[in-house]
Amino acid sequence: MQKLRLIMTVVALSVTTVAQQSPQKHTAQSTTHSQNGTAKQTDSSPAVADAKKSIELQPPAPKEGQKQIDANKGEVDWWGRISNVITAVATLALAVIGAIAACVALATLKEIQNQVGEMKGQRETMEGQLKTMQSQLATMERQTTHLETSVVVAQDAASAARDNAIAAQEGSETAKQSVEMFISKERARLRIDLKPLKLSPIFGSIYAVDFAVCLYGATPAFVVEARCTAHELPSSAIDEPELMDRAMLPMRSVPSVMSPGAQPMESSAYLFFDGEAKDLMLSEIKADRFFVVVRGFIKYRDVFDCDRETKFRYVWKYSPYSPQTTPDRFGEWEKCGPADDNIET
Repeated sequence: MQKLRLIMTVVALSVTTVAQQSPQKHTAQSTTHSQNGTAKQTDSSPAVADAKKSIELQPPAPKEGQKQIDANKGEVDWWGRISNVITAVATLALAVIGAIAACVALATLKEIQNQVGEMKGQRETMEGQLKTMQSQLATMERQTTHLETSVVVAQDAASAARDNAIAAQEGSETAKQSVEMFISKERARLRIDLKPLKLSPIFGSIYAVDFAVCLYGATPAFVVEARCTAHELPSSAIDEPELMDRAMLPMRSVPSVMSPGAQPMESSAYLFFDGEAKDLMLSEIKADRFFVVVRGFIKYRDVFDCDRETKFRYVWKYSPYSPQTTPDRFGEWEKCGPADDNIET
């Protein structure tokens, strides 16, 4: 603001000085023109001198010359004033333009100063951010080092844990095997002991296939369900998989609890022949064209509360070395059907 006031004061003094010098200049110019006119008249030829003398002899006209001089002076003053005004206006315009330019320059300078201040602040901020980033980088490097150490420790711990897990698993397998061995030794097992086939009727056209249910083991077996049946089948149907899905009758004389050391339980599966076809069917069996098949299952639970099952499926086959005409041909029971029809769990 002080610089602006100083500039305005200089401009005002300049305009005042120009306005004061302009009238003096024009007056001097008028005087010069008058003197030049007089000199020219003095330096005229003899003819002019004679004319001058004749004029001087004549009586001068009253005040006409003075009026002419005053008129000339009026014209000179009028044009001088116009010139002074134009000069003053131009000077004032230049001063205003200069003042505006100075204001613009000052505003620009101030803006530059503000920008410099902002840039300085930004630089300080960036320096602070740089320091912060450097500090964070150092912290991250320390954390990375610590993390690498932690990873190594974790790997060692994982390796130790894996070794412990393997050892524990091996110990568990060993313990499990020991338990299974103990259970296998102490648990009850039910098995079927088939007796030789005797085609003797027990009542009318009913024939029996005799067998015994035996318990092996040091603990009792709790029977849940026991069923069996017998068939006379051609050789093509002996191994039919769907045979075990057919209906069976309850197994007789099998108690709900079988204790260790008890006598085997005698039981039977029955063959039912049609009265008229009985003799024909018996001859076909003895001639090895039909075969007697017995099948059944026993479901039970041991003292370790494990569900068990014994399934059986056998076919009676006479020995080829025993003649068909022999009344008491000897033979043996053979397993038949799919593998899961003869299992002990």
